[in-house]
Amino acid sequence: MITIVISLSLISAILAFAVFRLARSIFAIEDKVEIALDQIDDSYQAIEEILSRPLFFDSAEIREVHRQISLVNLSLINVAGTISEPEEGADPDAEDKNEE
Repeated sequence: MITIVISLSLISAILAFAVFRLARSIFAIEDKVEIALDQIDDSYQAIEEILSRPLFFDSAEIREVHRQISLVNLSLINVAGTISEPEEGADPDAEDKNEE
């Protein structure tokens, strides 16, 4: 009986340590994603400012660069939206509570 209790305690301690390490890893990844989203937001604002300026030189190359910047801008918006949206299997009740 005592060996079972000791074995289960040891297994519980090992699992608790593993869960703790996993939680720290998840929080570290979450921090990195938040930093990346902030950088994407800064880039989006800078690109949006550039795109709002009128073109002073009417050449095909400059128009193509302007078009490519617009495409990068849309890509940044899509990446930020994809990263920040909740997962498909997330708890739907959690979203309802946040909306109220």
